Amino acid sequence: MNLQTKQTSHKNENTSNYNSPIEAEIANLEQQLTDLKFLCDNLDPYAAINPDHIALIKKYKIKDLDNPFAITNQLLTLVENTIEKLEKLKDKNE
Repeated sequence: MNLQTKQTSHKNENTSNYNSPIEAEIANLEQQLTDLKFLCDNLDPYAAINPDHIALIKKYKIKDLDNPFAITNQLLTLVENTIEKLEKLKDKNE
């Protein structure tokens, strides 16, 4: 199963298996964090971008792909913001 198939499959699961909008948003943020961690682990900002990563890069609106520092900073900012949102929602949902 390729990355896009996994993402589509996960989106379908997200729409119907939760008791509240907060639980659905938590699941979406957890998937976003998984995607971003995948990019952090597998994307080499100094090399040509793997076509398999393009969908995620577009999904999270990562720009300035010719600048390795910009890519890295954007990824780290997205990860940090996602973790903060996730923690707030989890606290609210308890």
